[in-house]
Amino acid sequence: MLLESSNLSGDIQHRVFSFSIRKLSIFKKFSMILLASAWVRSSSFVNEAGEIFFDKDSNRRKPAN
Repeated sequence: MLLESSNLSGDIQHRVFSFSIRKLSIFKKFSMILLASAWVRSSSFVNEAGEIFFDKDSNRRKPAN
């Protein structure tokens, strides 16, 4: 009886651990998408047509011709 109860609590802990790992990976993917979009926005110039032009010098912004 004691062995079964410890096995059950281990199973519950394993489920909680795998759920938290899954939630963490979703959060990591979401934060990577946010970081990538912020990086693209800061290092590029987007014209009215939605085309992205990457600047060679990220400190100086110039409109694309």
